Amino acid sequence: MRLKSKAKPLGLVHPGFVSKHDSFRILAVEKYDMSIVTSRIRNRELVPSELVEESVLEFRRMMAICALGYSGFQVPCPEVDEVWHAFILFTREYEEFCSCAVGRFIHHAPPETQLPRVVKHDYSQLHRKFFGSPVTDLQRSFVEAPPICQSSIACSIDNELADQSCSETCSMTEI
Repeated sequence: MRLKSKAKPLGLVHPGFVSKHDSFRILAVEKYDMSIVTSRIRNRELVPSELVEESVLEFRRMMAICALGYSGFQVPCPEVDEVWHAFILFTREYEEFCSCAVGRFIHHAPPETQLPRVVKHDYSQLHRKFFGSPVTDLQRSFVEAPPICQSSIACSIDNELADQSCSETCSMTEI
């Protein structure tokens, strides 16, 4: 079912081609209050001040792509990774965001993870598909590298909810 709406949450390129359920997920990602995260980033100068809002927007877009059921790709750039690191420190808020907005918990795994890696998705292609090409100061560092899955087990992530059997047998790098 296609949602006929003029709303373009997070700058979604073709909102009419996203299901009503997925559109609500993306809207929830867009509307979630991340002011504590933004404050921490600004106070600690984790991202250059002129890139904070843009970095938070791209983090939201990355999580919206996860909400659409995609996983197994690298974080698009260091600034987005810093937003993620700052958010994870607020464990209760991060858990609530994942549960309520994204629909499942999104694990963070650094590149040093020892588990096997399997290519699953190219983040840059997903970004272009849903949000167009990034026309931002962050574009210079968007990753065009192989995506990551931490297991050789082929997992199917349903758009509604993660398949329980998959989450029990597969340790995915959700990003």
